[in-house]
Amino acid sequence: MRIRIGRILAIGIPLGIICGVLKSFFQISNEVFWKYYIVIGIAIIIFSVLINIAYQIRFSNQLKALINVFLKDGDADHFIAENQKLLAKTKMKFHRALIFINLSAGYSDKEDFITAKQMLLQVPEKHLRGINKIVYYISLAYIDFRLLDIQEALDLMKIWDKQLSDLQEHQKLGGHIAILEIFELIYTEKLEQARLLLSTSRETWTDPRLQTAWEYQQNLIDGGK
Repeated sequence: MRIRIGRILAIGIPLGIICGVLKSFFQISNEVFWKYYIVIGIAIIIFSVLINIAYQIRFSNQLKALINVFLKDGDADHFIAENQKLLAKTKMKFHRALIFINLSAGYSDKEDFITAKQMLLQVPEKHLRGINKIVYYISLAYIDFRLLDIQEALDLMKIWDKQLSDLQEHQKLGGHIAILEIFELIYTEKLEQARLLLSTSRETWTDPRLQTAWEYQQNLIDGGK
């Protein structure tokens, strides 16, 4: 929103100067000048806000459409390509952060975890809020586990322990959080607990996109017998 306010000022200041010149040239009274100046100024602000809202809605709908198609057909290459197109047209840092998270998810599905992490590291993290910030760290911890950066992943889980615990039953994030918890059990040598949690999680969270992670974890547990 800061960028939009800057644009309003960029328009308002020159407009004020022009109005001042016109006031002097046409000898408009102060009363009439300020009356119309305030009305015009308010109109400009309202117009700018409406444009911003329309832009936000349009971007949100574009992003949701891409995600819905990805979840339906699982075509990671198409998902990556469409997000890259959107990224090329997007300047707002918050929007770019969401696109980079999407790109990371696409590369994760391709099991290109090095590129997936590179995408996440380009996210302007300070511009993330609420659930988006949790999604960012869930993704980063998962990628670290897959890259065998185990301690980094465990540290992230420790930092975000409360938030992850609060979202264990979340419809969309619960399965991903369960994956992190299973990794934590595996790499802290609690294999029987990991096996049990994996079994119950696979029954609870049936999203096809989670199956690759479940299978990978099953192999880790079986190999650690």
